Amino acid sequence: MRMEQKRREKGSFLLEFALVAPVLVVLLAGTVDVGMSLNRALVASQVCRNANVLMVRGLDLSTTQNQKLLMRTAAGLGINSTGTWNPNPAGNGVIFLTKVLRVGPLECSVGISNWNGTPGTCPNYGQYVIATRITIGNGSRWQSKTGNPATALQPNGNLSDSDIASNTGNITPQFPGIIALDLDQYTFVSEVFADTSAYQLFSITQTPLIYVRNLS
Repeated sequence: MRMEQKRREKGSFLLEFALVAPVLVVLLAGTVDVGMSLNRALVASQVCRNANVLMVRGLDLSTTQNQKLLMRTAAGLGINSTGTWNPNPAGNGVIFLTKVLRVGPLECSVGISNWNGTPGTCPNYGQYVIATRITIGNGSRWQSKTGNPATALQPNGNLSDSDIASNTGNITPQFPGIIALDLDQYTFVSEVFADTSAYQLFSITQTPLIYVRNLS
């Protein structure tokens, strides 16, 4: 009698486990997915901070050699080519580095020949303008939320003084909402986009896109 009762209890336990197991698997997968996403979000935040520190210190991040320094802190984001620290233009992430300048008398005097000192003769006077843009990684998949310059970039990512002072297509719509600057002051903005869907286990728990921005 006791043996039969034990067999029934064992069968009941297996049935209950079979019913609950799918739910437990989904919960476990969700926990793993969220944990991995949080980890990569922290990495992306660190990359943004590192990029701003390097730009503030004057390091030229338009060169591949210097970009590799930044790539070493972006492991797991898919921005670099497999097996190297070279940025991958077809990868799963991108870093946008932008210098935003509020155009004032100093910039107008350098950007406009024989400027007469009146704001009306300097088209971008008082405006927040993209002065530098460097793209590291897959820049064709995402667009910077800071905006995009309308004129051609120099090899080091800078815009000419004339384009900064005169071309209204280089004005960024994000400012002064993010931060207010005085005339002729500037700030560095770093942005990271990363598609982490390859690391997710189930589509119902996916949060595939990471976006982080940092200003200094």
